[in-house]
Amino acid sequence: MNQHQISRDEIIKENEKAEEQVGVNDELRQDDCTPIFWEDSIENKVVVVKGSFLRPEFRHAANQLMLCTGGFGSQPHARGRTCYCISLYDGKQTSYYRTDILGVIEPENLPEWARKGLEKAKEIQTQQKKPKDRGEAR
Repeated sequence: MNQHQISRDEIIKENEKAEEQVGVNDELRQDDCTPIFWEDSIENKVVVVKGSFLRPEFRHAANQLMLCTGGFGSQPHARGRTCYCISLYDGKQTSYYRTDILGVIEPENLPEWARKGLEKAKEIQTQQKKPKDRGEAR
């Protein structure tokens, strides 16, 4: 088996695992979220990554729903583009450009798996904000 084949099989297994864990895992589209505009802040909101930005085998809700935790791109009228995010599916941290974001979803409109993932993502965000212990002063 070549390297490409192994990677494809891993993708298939991951997609099957995601479908088992989240149930319906269809690609989210514009109708499923509220569009964002230049004057909108998306920091601390659940965002939907555009399916067209993702490779076809990753165009599923599990790969699209993120908690936007900051970055210059998350601010209104931003000059920067980067939005830092935490995946609601697996808690992995990543970043996207603001132009890669399709829109936002209110937490009450999330499926159950994503609500649990949002709680975990907020815990991760809180842990990141805690000051690090630097030891005793000299």
